[in-house]
Amino acid sequence: MWAAGIVLYMLLTGEYPFEMPKQAAATSDFKKQQLDIIINGAEVMHELLDDNSHISDLAKQLITSLVV
Repeated sequence: MWAAGIVLYMLLTGEYPFEMPKQAAATSDFKKQQLDIIINGAEVMHELLDDNSHISDLAKQLITSLVV
C-alpha cells in the first residue's frame, strides 16, 4: 500500500517525494539520511502535500493514509 501512495503522489505532482539534495549524496551517511526520511515519511509527506495546493483534499487524505 505504501508504494501505491508514493506512485499516486508522483502521478499528481510529477516529483519524487523523498529525493535527497545532490550534495547529501556525496556524504558517507547518505543511506542513513535517506532511510530516516522514508521512515519519518508521515511528517515529510504532510509538508509536501501542504506545498501542493493543486491537489484536492480528498487526494491528500488518500495519499497520507497509504503512506503512513
